[in-house]
Amino acid sequence: MVISDHLNLLGDNPLRGENDERFWPALSGSDFGVRASSAGRVIEEAKAMGLEVPRGIYGALAGPSYETPAEIRMLRTLGADVVGMSTVPEAIVARHMNMQVVGISCITNLASGCLGRADRSQPGDGYRRASARKLYDPPESGCRETG
Repeated sequence: MVISDHLNLLGDNPLRGENDERFWPALSGSDFGVRASSAGRVIEEAKAMGLEVPRGIYGALAGPSYETPAEIRMLRTLGADVVGMSTVPEAIVARHMNMQVVGISCITNLASGCLGRADRSQPGDGYRRASARKLYDPPESGCRETG
């Protein structure tokens, strides 16, 4: 998935504290910094390789555990398409330094509550399942089609 924006729910921000003005002013824009042309280029290259890559919103939580079904429902209500424990602090710092950012997330497992049972997979298990082109779950699960 090409990340079009993010929700920083980590409880912290990497820009807190003293700022080094050599990099950028203390306050910076909060957008993800993805140029439409850059994201479009990623999607076009993926299509050329026979892959369908959706765009979506990345919700970041601190972890280190998987989210509960209630947290997944909250994230869906807030507009998140996927959830993870990284990427957002790096994007915030890169944008602070006025860098253009293109975020790509490899979705490796369904969120808690999407399977109708507990997901006992370990990090990395999903790489073996990542060849699936389309994810779908019943609407009552709080999950939705992502590709």
